[in-house]
Amino acid sequence: MPTPAVTVVLPAFNRRDLLPRALRSVLEQSFADLELLVVDDGSTDGTPEVAEAVGDPRVRVIRLGVNRGQSVARNTGIAQARGRFIAFQDSDDAWLPGKLARQVDVLERKPEVAMVYGDLERVPVAGEPFVIRAPDLVRGRVMDDRSSGYAAYGLGIQTCCVRAGVFQSIGMFREAMRCFEDLEFFLRFTRRFGAERIPEPVVRYYETDGVSTVNGHEYAARRFLLRRFAWDILRQRPSWWWRERTNIRLQRRLDLP
Repeated sequence: MPTPAVTVVLPAFNRRDLLPRALRSVLEQSFADLELLVVDDGSTDGTPEVAEAVGDPRVRVIRLGVNRGQSVARNTGIAQARGRFIAFQDSDDAWLPGKLARQVDVLERKPEVAMVYGDLERVPVAGEPFVIRAPDLVRGRVMDDRSSGYAAYGLGIQTCCVRAGVFQSIGMFREAMRCFEDLEFFLRFTRRFGAERIPEPVVRYYETDGVSTVNGHEYAARRFLLRRFAWDILRQRPSWWWRERTNIRLQRRLDLP
């Protein structure tokens, strides 16, 4: 097959019922020069068979023997990607029409832009949909003035289209992290590269039982981020470093038996 312009990496674990919507939203994009790598992360419900049954030659299923987590799945897809640009999709979400065409247009016209991303339309289980506005990334800025502190907090990986060379320069997703691994990647990215935001939703983000919740991995991830980016935090927003350190220590004491 000819080399595609874009590789779309879609990790999936036990998403047989939701996966068709995610696949259609990618394959029906107006920009069609793509390959879609569905990385099955050890599913037991027939998820990879659903992807294989699509019958589109642009779809390739990569099976992992056991469940290893979404970072491993994404890295596996990146390692086998053939496209100049790499985009990401989640198995329970839907790209909006025209997403990929707009992103590729920016990347081809602006060599200084290494990633194009956008906002999310969140569809809750109950209630009306609402827009989650992505942050405006500034090259070299790890911190911003929001209460969350980190400049890339709230950026959805499924909205992103990235130049493939970025991963060669700064590495892939940190597989040891079970929480905030995409945030950690974005913070490494924004240290060195420029990005452009599409200021409107490009993905419909559905609430499901897969929506991230506070769990035992969160505080370990927060501690790691605080250490990993300590110099940037202390230069750009020192008061937040001390507050976050205190909050993590307090929570750790509260969690002790």
